[in-house]
Amino acid sequence: FVGWLRSAIMPFAVPQLRHGLNVQGRTKCTREALPHLLRARPPHTGPGARSKKAAVTQSSDPSESEMALSAIEGCIAWSPALFTPTCLARLGALATPLCAAVVQACAHQLRVARFLLLVPGGGARLAHGERLLHRAQRQSVAMRPTCVAAENYSVGIDPRGRLVLWGRPGWLEMRAYGNEDGDSVSSWPALLPRVAVPYEAVDGNVKMRISSVAASRHAVFALTTDGNLLFAQIRRCADLAVHDVELHPLKELIGVRIAQVATRFGQAYAVTSDGEVYAWGMRSGDPHRPELSCSMGFGKVATLLHPTRIPCFGSGPGATPIRCVASGISHSLFVSIYGEVYSVGRAEDGQLGLASSALRPECHHVMKPAKVSFDTRPSPMVVAVAAGARHSLFLAATGEVWGCGLAKYGALPMTCPVAKRPMTSSVWVPRLLDRLQCFCTGIAAGISISFFVGEGGEVLLSGTARQTPFPFGRSINADPWAPYRIPGLRQIEQVSVSMELSSFQWEHAIFVRQDGSIYAWGHLGHGEFSIKEGQKSLCGLMGNVVGKASNSTLSFCNSVVRVNNWPGLHC
Repeated sequence: FVGWLRSAIMPFAVPQLRHGLNVQGRTKCTREALPHLLRARPPHTGPGARSKKAAVTQSSDPSESEMALSAIEGCIAWSPALFTPTCLARLGALATPLCAAVVQACAHQLRVARFLLLVPGGGARLAHGERLLHRAQRQSVAMRPTCVAAENYSVGIDPRGRLVLWGRPGWLEMRAYGNEDGDSVSSWPALLPRVAVPYEAVDGNVKMRISSVAASRHAVFALTTDGNLLFAQIRRCADLAVHDVELHPLKELIGVRIAQVATRFGQAYAVTSDGEVYAWGMRSGDPHRPELSCSMGFGKVATLLHPTRIPCFGSGPGATPIRCVASGISHSLFVSIYGEVYSVGRAEDGQLGLASSALRPECHHVMKPAKVSFDTRPSPMVVAVAAGARHSLFLAATGEVWGCGLAKYGALPMTCPVAKRPMTSSVWVPRLLDRLQCFCTGIAAGISISFFVGEGGEVLLSGTARQTPFPFGRSINADPWAPYRIPGLRQIEQVSVSMELSSFQWEHAIFVRQDGSIYAWGHLGHGEFSIKEGQKSLCGLMGNVVGKASNSTLSFCNSVVRVNNWPGLHC
């Protein structure tokens, strides 16, 4: 049927559209609507040929052109999968009325298409237009996390669009905050994979679907496909046992369409569809560590119990609309719709990317968002950011990655002679991470480790792990500044790594594959992930008792294993 439809409509419709519709005036619309598909457009003819086509237009039957236009527009709206990305690019370049339909179809493909991974031989066999669309699609998927590695637990979305939690989230514990005694932790039961139940007040919508998640040591947030922001809350029985996990709407943001949510450590951010940013949370994610207190962008360090809009961001006069936010331990990064980056928080190691912080010690704590300056012109158009404990990563639309902050542990894979590394322990102005030789589509930053996802689904790491000197089997003599390709990982779309700053500094990473399966690495003593019976030899014994030593192998898996908690994730 698909072959018949293409053979019946395309040979008839395309010539009619070429001759029956005016070419002039559609270039600007196409450039604005499909910037990543420009090279896939058919070449324009010269002025002489254009006047000839105009002559043909007068003798052509307009009803045939309108019928062909309506037929193709209906097919695009009905099932975009009938057309390849190259066909969509050409159709969008043929006529202005088709641009809206093609843009909508491409937006759909940017969310669900994974055609590159289905092509034998990978991206090398794709046409140029298809490859550009694939790269944009991969970066878009990576910016909407469907599985998050949080402190001592994990959160994901199942194939039915439901929120699932497992492990030992900090907001679940029934003990005094800050008590890190191992016996107390072991007596606090871990959650098996548990589906969060929508609260009755959530519009009564039983068919609600979750599109992305965000999690920290204090809270879990879920964003629905309709732009509603929810948070997870425990409902307990009379004996204080966990009855279920409920999803409640965030009352202050009811009626506000949220496009992205981010949280890590003790602060949370919500970005609206208009580019406004709401922030709330604590001064520090750990009340016993005031040195980690930081500003959220309001000009002071304070605890905000309710979401409050940051004045300098939005769509109003003098404000900058924001696309996405990344939150670290004591600093945050904001990406505007123009590809600019703003940062706020602590900058003792240069993680804010502000040159002034290196020159003036009083600028080590920035109270209001400041624009990050790159040492190249033109500045890269940043599409995604990642905030680690003391370093930051910036992903450009070109697939290049820039970085700043603490570099002495190798989290920033850039060219630097060994003799000069002691003088390059901190990078104050973002530098190009030129040792990455692939087109990157996803990034993640941990305590002193970084992950990079390539367009072919491969995953690279650089830096130092907290619990092992040879993460993923990397040679103990290997250079931590050099990107290391993780063995056993293929067709990965997203990566997430946790940060835990207690005396143990447990960390684990979650990798989401394009088929919905997930793989994991790192600490599993709190139930962050489980493995098959035959894989227990990789990490030794498992159980609720957590080893006292930070380098204990009783609850650590140094190989990538497939998580068998559930059948799969929704991507």
